[in-house]
Amino acid sequence: MRLFHGTDNADIARRTVLTLGVFDGLHLGHQLIMKTVVERARAIGAVPTVITFEPHPRAVLHPESAPPLLQTFDQKIEALGVLGIEQTIVIHFDRAFSRIRAEDFLREVVVDRLHAKEVYLGRGFAFGHDREGHIELLRRVSKNLGFFADEVPEVRLRGRRIGSTRIRELLLEGRINLARRMLGRPYGVEGRVMRDEHAAVEHAEELGADLGEGRSVPDHVPGDIR
Repeated sequence: MRLFHGTDNADIARRTVLTLGVFDGLHLGHQLIMKTVVERARAIGAVPTVITFEPHPRAVLHPESAPPLLQTFDQKIEALGVLGIEQTIVIHFDRAFSRIRAEDFLREVVVDRLHAKEVYLGRGFAFGHDREGHIELLRRVSKNLGFFADEVPEVRLRGRRIGSTRIRELLLEGRINLARRMLGRPYGVEGRVMRDEHAAVEHAEELGADLGEGRSVPDHVPGDIR
């Protein structure tokens, strides 16, 4: 998979089917979005593409309530490639970018630069100034700009919508098994293992956290499995 920072690179493949979002954790709901993008891109001969934002928008706009991330940036990029995404475009999120109108972003970036033929959003996702870029605006604008837009349905487990916020709650509660069912894989973190962390690593692994070689425990180690 090819990685680009910004949308001005001449090597970005055009004629795309794309989605955009933060996609923290790449849980089962996100995976359904990626599956849709990849399948539709193959069907029309386009490039399956993701636009994502770094850092997390809430860390810029509301740092006091910014959520702890479920995975590192590198983990996310690697996982997108595994899911069949062929190029990821990272947009640096700052306050200036947050003031761009959603319709302007769609026209200038999604259509003029990326030549998007189809665009898919996750349920409830919105972008642009004042979060005005919701699916209703996308569908309306798409008719004038010449692309198809649709919303990918949410994925539910035990009657609850799968989402990054819910997974964070489960991890804090120590409910590792349910969290990894929503993630669709074991929960893992990255970091250096120090000598005095060995006992904590052993405890985390007993609880089901997939640390891997050369990895360490997160700031909060869940206390139980339920």
